Amino acid sequence: MKETVKPAGLNTWRTFRAVSTLALICAAAMPVRATVYAWTNAAALTTNWNNGGKWTPSGFPNATGDVANITNDVAGGQTIFLNQSTITVGTLNVGDAATPAYAVIITNNAIQGTLILDNNGSAAQVSQSVNSPGDTIAVPVQFVAGLAISNASSSKALTFSGPISGTGDIVIQTNAVALAPATDYVLSNNISGNGSLIKGGLANLTLTGTNAVALNANVGLSGGGTLTIGG
Repeated sequence: MKETVKPAGLNTWRTFRAVSTLALICAAAMPVRATVYAWTNAAALTTNWNNGGKWTPSGFPNATGDVANITNDVAGGQTIFLNQSTITVGTLNVGDAATPAYAVIITNNAIQGTLILDNNGSAAQVSQSVNSPGDTIAVPVQFVAGLAISNASSSKALTFSGPISGTGDIVIQTNAVALAPATDYVLSNNISGNGSLIKGGLANLTLTGTNAVALNANVGLSGGGTLTIGG
């Protein structure tokens, strides 16, 4: 009987290729490793988010799932420009850690950036600390897979003065959140939770979600413009 002997090198190559393919599949399936960054600047300052010298560890938060903590004890207001077209984090925590407290303002310079909130398939998290004098996110916000907002301050609202949009529901977990658009916009997400919603600013805001507002607390108006629910 005739016997065929396969070259050893062929089997080795096939084994290598199979192992390499499996490794690539496993790597693709692994979740992105997030980094927790802490803001280190204490003096009153206007600077850029992508100033790696103001964060620890070195660098700056800008990846899916990253945590940005701007919650240290500061001696003056912090105005932080995104300074690039997009910044991505999964969790953003803001608010002076002690009293007297100074405000954090996240805004844009000549580079009109957008804050992307992407928490690896879970709802993104934004929170304001108990001592905060009222912090402001003054850039467009886009969230992926829902947005949970928590405000530990019972007297000062956390303000979003840029338009927000995304997929999934918005949950206001505690206390007041102000939507204070500079231009008219429509928000199609459902809003629920135990907190309250304030429509501030001079522009008009329209909420069109199926259950546009299902809060256990109040919905209020501050400033000009109109708030339309279900329009």
